[in-house]
Amino acid sequence: MPKYWFFTLLFARAALAQDTVSTPLPADEVEDEILITGERYDPGRIKIMLDFVNELGDPVNRDTGFARLDHPACFRIHNASSAVTDYLLKRLAAAALETGMQAPSATCKPNVDIIMSDDGKLTATNMVENRRSFFKPFGNAEGTTQDSHALSEFRSSSAPVRWWQITVPIDRAGNPVVPSPNPGEPPYVAATNSHLSSGLRDQLLGTLIIVDINKLGEATWDQLADYLAMVALVQVDPHASLTGFDSILNLFSGNTAPAALTEWDKAYLQSLYSMNLYMLPHVQKAQLANKLMRTLDK
Repeated sequence: MPKYWFFTLLFARAALAQDTVSTPLPADEVEDEILITGERYDPGRIKIMLDFVNELGDPVNRDTGFARLDHPACFRIHNASSAVTDYLLKRLAAAALETGMQAPSATCKPNVDIIMSDDGKLTATNMVENRRSFFKPFGNAEGTTQDSHALSEFRSSSAPVRWWQITVPIDRAGNPVVPSPNPGEPPYVAATNSHLSSGLRDQLLGTLIIVDINKLGEATWDQLADYLAMVALVQVDPHASLTGFDSILNLFSGNTAPAALTEWDKAYLQSLYSMNLYMLPHVQKAQLANKLMRTLDK
């Protein structure tokens, strides 16, 4: 159909109207009410979404906000039997698909490493002491990892699961923007003149997770896999208190934990991985909360 079909239809109707004598409707058939349909803004409900977003999220940089993987999640599990590894990998892959990302290739390079250990604290301590550059691959460049205090907590934590993530700020062309090792060679950044958006955003490069198998309690393999998926794909605050929210992240909080990823978890993954991360952080939070609400309403 031609793209100007709408205007053609308007002209035809106008010509027809000129040749037709309009007849007024009887008084008892005239409608004097206008019905407007739409969703009523619920400030209480959007606040609940914002509370969830603020409590769960743990961005590394206040200037760029949230981060996510730009490539398919590729998981690798260490120190587990082949049966356990195969089961967890299938479950993790299914959870990753909730983001809308494509499945990884068979030869993908791992960007999520999960280490099973019978002493999580000892494993973390040995890794930090012997491979510190692994945790700070860009030195102390801001916006690439959490700070030294967070690394100390990662090392000394008694939690059943601990994680460390590497991010990098990128420009709109996808180029990494980190301080150059050569003085006098600052990175090129395309700036924007806006109070809402930026020329930079954070990209999640990878996640290291250590699981203390002696502290899993009664957690099932399904619950553990879905919990691991969330902390691998999302910047989760280790101190988040999600009491009152239906999330797999309550698995080790002492609250009643769901059996698998919940609708809230899936909606958060879908919203984070579809939103515009070039928006400024305060706008990102509002956008993420709004997307979360709309996704839950589908």
